Amino acid sequence: MVAAEGVARAGEFLAASILEARGSRASHVAIYGTDLWVETPSGRMLRVQVKTSSKPVPPRPPNGEVYRFLNPRTTNAHSPPDLYLLVALDRQLLLVREKMTVGGIRVPVARFTPEDQEAGIEKYLY
Repeated sequence: MVAAEGVARAGEFLAASILEARGSRASHVAIYGTDLWVETPSGRMLRVQVKTSSKPVPPRPPNGEVYRFLNPRTTNAHSPPDLYLLVALDRQLLLVREKMTVGGIRVPVARFTPEDQEAGIEKYLY
C-alpha cells in the first residue's frame, strides 16, 4: 500500500509532466495550498493545487465508479489557488477545475478521457 503522501506527490509530478509536454513550465513548490507554479505558453503565472486519486472507489448504486478528491476545510486564511488539477493516477489523466468545494467531490470515471483532459488544458492554460 502506498502512503497518501506518495500518491499526492506522484499526482503532482504527473500533472507537471502533462503540462510541460503541452508547452507550460511547471515548478513543484512546498507552499501551503499550492503544489505547482505554472507559467502558461502565453506567459501567465498560475498557482495550482493538485488533488490525486489513485483509483476509483467501489461503486454505490445508482452511481457507477467514481474518483474521490478530498478538499478539507482549512482554518488558515489564504486565497484559493488559480486552478485545481484532479489527477486519476491509474489512468494517468487529469481534469482542470477553477473551483472545488470544501470537503471534496466525486467525479465519474467516464469523465477522465484524453479529450476532456485536452479541453481543460486548452481552456484554462493557454
